Amino acid sequence: MSDLFRKGFQAGLGAGLLLSEGLATKAQEMLQSVENVPELLQSRSDNLGVDIAKELESLRVQGEEQVGRVLADVGLARKQDLDALHARVEQLENIVAELRGTA
Repeated sequence: MSDLFRKGFQAGLGAGLLLSEGLATKAQEMLQSVENVPELLQSRSDNLGVDIAKELESLRVQGEEQVGRVLADVGLARKQDLDALHARVEQLENIVAELRGTA
């Protein structure tokens, strides 16, 4: 009978060791996978930031186009149109001044 108890005890110890080794291995694997999470989150965060920046730029361009159409419908010029016009007038005034000086 004592031999039966001894064999049962040894079998229990062996099973316990196998179970603890398996648990330790699983715990180590889980720890390694958790260690990679910050890198994964940083990568996703960077991608999200880039996507948001692209979307905001797209919305800005669409907004400028819509404002330009509304101003054109009303008959008003945008600031950049006026700046281009002023630059062109200044250029023409310089050309006229040169022509008057040579004539």
